[in-house]
Amino acid sequence: MKTCAVSLTLLFAFHINCLYAEEPGKNLSSVFLGVGASYSAVLAGGFDGMEYYSSGDDFLLPVYNPEPGFGWEIEVGYDNGQGLSFALGASQTYHQARWQAANDFEETGILTPGEKVDTRTSSSIFYTDIKQNLLPTSRFQPYWRAGVGFAGTSSEEGYLAPNKEVDGGFGGVSLRAGFGLEAFISPQFSFLAEGVYQFGMYNSAEWDSGSASIEPWLFVHEVKPGVRAVYRYPLSF
Repeated sequence: MKTCAVSLTLLFAFHINCLYAEEPGKNLSSVFLGVGASYSAVLAGGFDGMEYYSSGDDFLLPVYNPEPGFGWEIEVGYDNGQGLSFALGASQTYHQARWQAANDFEETGILTPGEKVDTRTSSSIFYTDIKQNLLPTSRFQPYWRAGVGFAGTSSEEGYLAPNKEVDGGFGGVSLRAGFGLEAFISPQFSFLAEGVYQFGMYNSAEWDSGSASIEPWLFVHEVKPGVRAVYRYPLSF
């Protein structure tokens, strides 16, 4: 039984090696699907110290400082077979957050100064990236990636003056850049680990019954490490 198990292990390893070494000078173009987990942390001062946004009596939304949180990520794309790929992706992470009322918040009649609100928030992005693998014929391939996306953050407890709780959040454009390492177990299957920096420029606020542009813009600095499993379907043989 032990000999059989060892033989099967060696046969599997030989099969994987043959798959990867098959036609080493021929890199095939492919489409791919990647699914995995992500982790999001907003850098200190990422919300530029803003405590709330207000537009007269129309709306008043607090700016939460979220704790780091986990979530999911999925992307699809095209690989040209020479290490260059184009990806469309989406990611969402979930956070605990706390917001503290400002000293001048008393006039709204919603919270007293210094009162703290605990809530759950989420951070989302839909993006398009360019990804360049630096050693496209190697089993282990470092890479860089960069792109742009539509991003936003939302909470379960926003506030609409006076004395009305609503769901609300902020949205805008986010610039992305990062590095990672992709490990291939065959030409079709790989695993990757990466770290991405996102610079969000939020210029709109939304709540249950409306939306508005905001001034000044809300700038968000976010770091997102993640891991994914990737499957490639070759477009030629």
